[in-house]
Amino acid sequence: MTGTEPRVAEAARAPDLASLFRLDGKTALVVGGYGGIGEVTTELLAQAGAGVAIAGRSFEKAGALAARLRDAGHRTAAGRVDLADRESIE
Repeated sequence: MTGTEPRVAEAARAPDLASLFRLDGKTALVVGGYGGIGEVTTELLAQAGAGVAIAGRSFEKAGALAARLRDAGHRTAAGRVDLADRESIE
């Protein structure tokens, strides 16, 4: 006996972690959502069931990721915004 058996059994009974983090019917806005950490965040939100609006300085990059996720069956939208440019926010 190593002392880990009860924890292993407890973990086996625990609910699936993904089922605890469902965002069905919710919408997320990810600014800078098409590169690096933002892209991974966008993909995880979509996989969790959220509709995802992807925004950033490059509409083309946001649109390309939105199209890829849409092709995989997710709800997405893309837009251009530069948080340093007040006019692009309004």
